[in-house]
Amino acid sequence: MKSILFHVQNDDQLDGRLRLALSFARATGGHVSCLHTTPIQEFVAFDSFGGVYASDEIIKRIDEEEAKLRADVEARLAKSGVSWDYRQATGNVADSIIGCSALADVVIVGRPAFKHEFDGLSVGVLGDLLERGRTPLLVASKDQRPFDPGRSVLIAWNGSYEAANAVRAAVPLLKLAQKVEVVRYIEGKRENFPSKRVLEYLSFHGIEATYRESKVDLPRVTSCLIADAAAVDAPYLVTGAYTRSRLGEFLLGGATRELLTDAPMPLFMTH
Repeated sequence: MKSILFHVQNDDQLDGRLRLALSFARATGGHVSCLHTTPIQEFVAFDSFGGVYASDEIIKRIDEEEAKLRADVEARLAKSGVSWDYRQATGNVADSIIGCSALADVVIVGRPAFKHEFDGLSVGVLGDLLERGRTPLLVASKDQRPFDPGRSVLIAWNGSYEAANAVRAAVPLLKLAQKVEVVRYIEGKRENFPSKRVLEYLSFHGIEATYRESKVDLPRVTSCLIADAAAVDAPYLVTGAYTRSRLGEFLLGGATRELLTDAPMPLFMTH
């Protein structure tokens, strides 16, 4: 994974995410492309004649904040020893990231805002990235430590196409892992295809993995997965995203939303 797109968002978790991006690049020998997008539509007003405008004062303040953010990030990048570049865009955040991710191997983003949290990436933006984008996401944890792909890694497996997409995308990282474990929690459903195929697929890429199944009640799946990942000190968790529709997760809850809320480690996700 040589091409790393890093979404720059000015919030209190930026330092941790930048540490993740830099340590990821060091581990893979990759290049970090930083992207900061200003959602200018959030700062415009409409007049009674249908005109759209933003005041000079607002534009000046936005420019000053962008310049300060860029200077701070570039100062850290310059001392990192990692290959990098920095891009600035204006417009829809999800559209900008998706457009720039076409030739990226992975996109590093922060955790979305939930409930009364208003900073950081929103749930809607992250959902758009997962559903509309074709590049895997590495979603940083809120208390991000340096990334070490050489430890034991856990794959959350349920036989779905979403999980299969995540496994395929993660192969370059899994090759760096000391140990790979595939875990499946049986909820009384029939799998889409035999479980052993995931081990067979990984073996084609020279990755030896173990497989384990556990019977759990549906509400306990996420907590069991987090506990298992924490038990092996996994540097990240490989998982499919939104096997149930986003609307279904919003109304009924779901593993994707719960992992984004509760998982203490980064999440390597695709839809």
